[in-house]
Amino acid sequence: LGAVRNRGMEIAKGKYIYFIDSDDYLAYNTLGAIVDCLIKFNLDLIGFKTMITEKLNLFDSQTTNTPDITITNGIDFMLKNKNHRYEAWWYIIKNEYLQETQFKFEEGKFLEDVIFTFKILIHAKKFAFLPMDVHRYVKNPNSIMNNESQPHLTKLINNYVSLIHRLFNLKNELTNMNNSEQLKVLENIKYTSSLNTCFVFFKILRSNISI
Repeated sequence: LGAVRNRGMEIAKGKYIYFIDSDDYLAYNTLGAIVDCLIKFNLDLIGFKTMITEKLNLFDSQTTNTPDITITNGIDFMLKNKNHRYEAWWYIIKNEYLQETQFKFEEGKFLEDVIFTFKILIHAKKFAFLPMDVHRYVKNPNSIMNNESQPHLTKLINNYVSLIHRLFNLKNELTNMNNSEQLKVLENIKYTSSLNTCFVFFKILRSNISI
């Protein structure tokens, strides 16, 4: 998935880029409001609400009017929202910003969007979260995160462990850069690492791997 997304970024011609998973969808008449905000405030990226469901027909948004938004930078947003999503489908990015930063998804790994999301938020000068009901995350039993066949669980557990190490490396990278603003998110990185450690053990309990 990371390689496909990277290839998509290389060939994309539009002003904005959005990664939506093949089994998810958006509520009707929501994309226009998002793009309007991106253009009006010249944002690097914008986030929005998601709904977890097993239904494929929830097309009506629960948000009837475009809500007010607060423009901030990515670091300040993370400091105020420790539990924000890391999946690439909860935000839309300006293509020019991606070309400038040259950030890429990790290839050959699951959970490849966690580090990517951290990096684009850390460097974003203009970010906004639009509290609007937009995205539908469809729980698919055969998806990367929900497939519970034993070979897949083993691979997913190994990728969780790998992500914890990659988060540790990101923390060290920011520490060595000694940028006072970027250092503010170290606790967020530690929190995310702890959260994924919990996920490791949750998945282990559902697998045939010995504790």
